[in-house]
Formats: sequence, C-alpha cells, structure tokens
Amino acid sequence: MKRILTVLLLCLMILPAAVFAQDETVYLNWESTLAMDGAEELAATGNFFMLDKVQAKMWLPSYLKAEELTEEDIANGFIHYFVSEDGSKIVSVVMGNANGATLDSWKEELSAMDDVSGITDVVINGIPAVGYDLDDKDLSCATFITEDGDFVEFSFKPMSDKEFAPVTLMILSSIQSIDEEGLTFIDWEESKKAIEEADVKGEFVTFDQINAKVWIPDIYEPLELDEEDLANGMIGYYETEFEDGTYGAILVSYDDYGITSAEEYVSFLLEKGYETAELVNLNGWKAAMYSSFDEEFDYACVALATESGKIFEVAVHPISTDAYLGAAYIILSSVQTED
Repeated sequence: MKRILTVLLLCLMILPAAVFAQDETVYLNWESTLAMDGAEELAATGNFFMLDKVQAKMWLPSYLKAEELTEEDIANGFIHYFVSEDGSKIVSVVMGNANGATLDSWKEELSAMDDVSGITDVVINGIPAVGYDLDDKDLSCATFITEDGDFVEFSFKPMSDKEFAPVTLMILSSIQSIDEEGLTFIDWEESKKAIEEADVKGEFVTFDQINAKVWIPDIYEPLELDEEDLANGMIGYYETEFEDGTYGAILVSYDDYGITSAEEYVSFLLEKGYETAELVNLNGWKAAMYSSFDEEFDYACVALATESGKIFEVAVHPISTDAYLGAAYIILSSVQTED
C-alpha cells in the first residue's frame, strides 16, 4: 500500500494564482469544487472509488464502468480502466517505475515534447502537481509519483468535449490520499513541499494548552486577545491583508464542548448543519474537518478532540477562491500534537 507523496495533475481551466507564491499555481480542492453551481447535483450522480494500490480515492460518475483488464493491459501498466457504455468517454490509470523523475525533471521532459501543451503547476487537496494536455490525441493526462518512486498516470478522454470537462474537473479535484481505514489522509510533509518550492516563509507556533502546534506564514501578524476573546475560548488570532486587499485571518481556539472524540464532534457539526464535516486523518490523528462558505465570513476548519472534553480548533479565512482555499488547506495540514 503506497501513500501518494507527489501528484502531477493537469488543469482544464485557468484558476486564480497562488496566495503565497509569486509564480502562478492552480489550486484544486474537493470542497471548493462542491461549492460551485451545480456541483453537488453532479457529485450525487457518482461515488468515490478506492485506488488501493496508491492508497488514494477519487470520485467517478456512475456511467463510467470499470473494465476488466487483460493480461496485455496489466503488462502495459494499467491498474484501472473506466469507460462509458458508448465508449466515447474514458478514464484510465497506469502505474510504473518513474525512473527517478521529479516534478521539475518531468516538467522539463514535457516542455521538450511538441504535442504537449498547457503545462501548469497545480496543488490538489494540498498535494503539489503539474498538469498538461496532449492535443493531438484529444487527451488530458495526469501523472503522480509515489514515495516508492513509481508514477501513476490518469488519462481523460475526450478533453474537447465541453460536457465532459466539468466531470473531469470533479474527478481531478476529488483525488485524495487515504489511510488504512479509508479516511482522507492530510499530511504536513506533502504540504511542506509546496511551500518550499514557492519559498514561502513561516514558523510553527506552539499552544501549550494542548501541546499542539500550527504553522503560521510570516505574512500573518499576531493580535492581542482581550477578555472577551479569552472567555470565548480563543487562544490565538493572526491576521494579514493580501495584495488584492482581502483580509485574512487564522483563529485558534480551545473550548469545552464535553466531546471526547473526533467522531462525536463530526456528528455534532452535522447536526448543526455543517454538511461538509468529515472525519479525516490529520498527521496520524483523527480530526474533524469542515468549511463554511458564508458570504460574510467564509472559512475552513480542523478540530482535534481531547479526553477532557475540550476541542482544539484552527480556522482559516478566507476560502472564497481556489487559491485562498488552497492556502488555507496548507495551514490546516500543519496542525500537529505530541499528545
């Protein structure tokens, strides 16, 4: 069972530039995709499919059916092949030895190919990526590299089909690492690669109340908490102003809910109407993750439960664009505890 470390994925549309990086990077995230008009209805037409060999999962529409692989297919590296009934739409997954390829070396190889276009840096659910198209074959390809040095390549056809384009976007933005229990796996080591490549500076801040730490980018300034903040369970508050004038904030709280497990907190959130709440594996710990796209204050959040009944929660605002949501995801993925 191999956990995905690096994913090289194509993009079908130009999305906002990265919040932290100077160079343009596309951010794709399952939650922000679901917030698009009509996305939830489209998502309801399919289900998640487990990619056990790479310990990941992806969403697929129900009309794409898994084909049985032949000996020749397997010899050519195919591990999954999905096709529509009329054969016009195809999603395939191929796996093989990457022969030491890295993100940078793969981009160099792609740049030297005449039939490749649209080479783009991407971050999908916190995983650094590169994407490209093969115009002559009407094909979009997505390749990622595992910790064992294997590549896993997704192919989508036809990329020229405008009706299939949103489906392809849904599939791409749904690709997530999972752990042995099938939970979405959120790993700081993966996110750290993205900030190192973008040369983004920051440092960890430790919160002694729970012996936990959070990575805070240098562009955020800490604010002094008043008595009301402390009474409301807040133990940290950081803010910044992005180049476009948008206000950004990181809120850290530690408050008594009488809840002692992440599973119980997810149930609590769902009862409160947070439909995006889910149980995840956050750096080896079970955590609740959810978001709110409220127009006045949109945010993404992770929360750890303690035996004392208190919830340690980190919220990041804004998440109104894919770039902001991608940046928030990186911050949230840094949450760690030594308890």
